This record gives sequence, structure tokens and C-alpha cells, in this order.
Amino acid sequence: MIDDIETAMRQLVETYGRDDLAGALTEADEILLADPDNPLALVVKGVIAEREGRHLGARELLERAVFVAPEYGDAHNSLGIVQFRLGQAEEAGRRFARAMALSPKDSRPRTNLANLRRVEGRTSEARSLYEKAIALNGSDIDALTNLAMMALEEKKLAEARALTERAFAAHESATTCYALGVVALKQDDVATATRLLRRAVELDPRDRRGAGLRLAAIGAAALPDRASPDHVAQLFDGMADGYDRWLVDRLRYSGPTAVAEALDSVRPGQKLRILDLGCGTGLSGQALRAKASVLEGVDLSVRMVRLAEARRVYDRLDVGDLLTTLERHEGAWDAVTAVDVFVYHGDLEGPLRACYRSLAPGGVLVFTLEEASSDALAAGASYLIQSTGRFAHSKAAVESLLTAAGFHVTLMESISIRKEEGKPAPGLVVVAEVAP
Repeated sequence: MIDDIETAMRQLVETYGRDDLAGALTEADEILLADPDNPLALVVKGVIAEREGRHLGARELLERAVFVAPEYGDAHNSLGIVQFRLGQAEEAGRRFARAMALSPKDSRPRTNLANLRRVEGRTSEARSLYEKAIALNGSDIDALTNLAMMALEEKKLAEARALTERAFAAHESATTCYALGVVALKQDDVATATRLLRRAVELDPRDRRGAGLRLAAIGAAALPDRASPDHVAQLFDGMADGYDRWLVDRLRYSGPTAVAEALDSVRPGQKLRILDLGCGTGLSGQALRAKASVLEGVDLSVRMVRLAEARRVYDRLDVGDLLTTLERHEGAWDAVTAVDVFVYHGDLEGPLRACYRSLAPGGVLVFTLEEASSDALAAGASYLIQSTGRFAHSKAAVESLLTAAGFHVTLMESISIRKEEGKPAPGLVVVAEVAP
């Protein structure tokens, strides 16, 4: 029983500020028992729901907060974030604008609106909003690092360095160490990059930003056999907003089409039970739906799966790791597809064997890879880590691993999967079949 609501609210802010989500959720529930329309508790519960990927529940809580406290800027800002995640860009923009009007000295709504405009491709407006947010709060890490990444994309390395140094000076964290380390790498300042990326791993041992992969790419760490699941999940959670626009419009992403066409070439006119590994936002599901009697998808990213659900092309969607999913479905599928998935795995032996076991007799595996040229590989190596943090594989080694796993390789064709820094990225589309 709460005797003093004001004291309980201050405690809730402190608990959430420590990132103790379970504790904050308990305290918010206790406040709402005493005061069912308490806007702070509603906002905290809504923000936690959003962070956990429960966007519809978050929206309901935050809409209630806005209804009971229409002048509460943080409620509008938080609701805007959820609407942004749900693809409701116009509504999100209105919420951020309202939050800016209600809380003119708060940098966060401007930063969030800048993030939205950047995803929409309105870069000049995004830049202006980031700059205004930084003018309001010179320690707004999100604004500083996002503006730095824009500068990096525009090849304005000096500006990117200044912004990331400013963010690092404001707060040393895994985020700021990683951002400054990436910029230093672009400037060929390998010593500084190595020090900062190692510090990023120290501050975040789960390495959710992939600093360890960057270190491996410059020879400052051992070559891993895969990207950590935590890194892949965070990477794609962070890219979920605007992912399709970025891939299709900017990078000319062709993976889903290539895989669907390759599958159709070996199973023309057939309806198949298909498992789509790393389904993302459902771009691959859209391409595969016409081929499927049953279509299921799995992805590590909660936010990506929520966006895939909105497409309504899958019969079932799960959040999870591909190996765990494959092990649960031995002999269950006519086809397994993996578009831009194995680029986050170096050693493919385990994933390919797991795919083989999951397929029914006569089943087919179709996937894409990024191809490593033989002269780029170290002696005896079958894969390498690129500066992008993705793996590239030797064509010959992949064919050998498929054969060892029990597959018959039907197709291994060179394609351009996407553009990387304006240039076609060399890749492969592969079809491998199980004997009937």
C-alpha cells in the first residue's frame, strides 16, 4: 500500500533510471493500484512494453497516458516512438511535434523526430533537427551519434569525428566508444579505433554493437565463428524502422527475389512447407508466399518480427535463434530459405548440418552469401570478416561443406546482393537438395 504518491513517483523515476525494468514495472503497478490514471506510471509501463517489443500493449498504455494528461510532453514523445515502431510515421511526427511544443527545452522529441525524418530520407530536415536538439542539450548522445553517422554516410569524416568525440566526452559508454571507434577506423586511425572498440567490449561483454567483429576485421582480435546473437538482435532491432526503404531504395537489395526465383527453378509450380530463417520484416516472405502451402518465419529481432506480422504473409512467426529453431523441426520442411542470414555466421558447418536434418526427403535449401575472393582469404581459411561486420565465404569451401552435410549442390550462382558504398557487393545464391 502506497502512503505517499509523490514519494513513490520519485522512487519510480530513480528505479527506471538505473535500468531496473523489473523493479520499475512493479513500482508502476503499485502506483496504478493507488492511482489508476497516474500518467507517470502509465508512461513507464508503456516505455518498458516498447523496449520489450510489445508495441500494441505499449501504444494502449501511452494513449491512455495522453488521454488523462494531454499536456504531458513525455507521454506524447513516448507514444510517438511506439507509433514510429509500428510504421505510423505521420501519427508519430504529430506526437513528436506536440511534445516539442509542450516541452520546448527537452531535446528528446527533436531527436526522435530527426530519427523519423532520417528514415524517411528527409536528410536536410533531420540534420536541422539534430542540430537543434544538440543546441538544447549538448550531451544528447542519441542526437550526437546519429548526426555523426549521417556525416559518415556523407563522407564528412572530420565532422563525424568531432561529433563522436563530443558524445564520448559527455558520457563514456559502449555506444560512444563504438561510434568513435568506427569513425576512427574510417580515418585509418587504427590505434585509436582498436583502443575504443576494446573498451566497448569491456563495457558491454555481450558485445551487442559488434565491436569484437570490427576488431577481428582489422586483425586485433581472433576471428569468431559467428556474430553473437545479442549483436544481431540489437543490430536489426535498431534498423527495423525504415529497414525496407533503406535496403530496397538505397542498397538495391535483391536477396529475396533471387532466393524465390532459385526455389522456383527447382520446384516449379509446387506448393511447399517453407521455413524462412532470418525472416526480417517479411520481404522474403512476400517473395515466397506464392510458393508456400505453409510458410513460417523466425528471426532474432523482436521488432523485425513485429513488422513481419503486419505483412500477414506468414502462417507462424517466432523470435529465436535459427539453430534452436531447426533442431525443433527435424524432417519437417520441404524447403528452408535463408536470405542474408549466413553472412552473420563464419563457420557454416553447424548451420548447414542443422538445415539438412530439418528437411524432409527431397527437401531443398536455398540461401544467399557474400563471396570472399580467394586472394582475400588467409591461407587455409574458408571465410573472413569484412569491415561491415558481415562474413564472406569461399565458394569452394561452401560447396565442400554442403556435400559433407549430405546435400547435392544444384546451383551456386554469383549475384550482386546489394550495393555497399555505392558498389555492387559480390554474393552467391545457392540451391542444395536432399535426396528423395
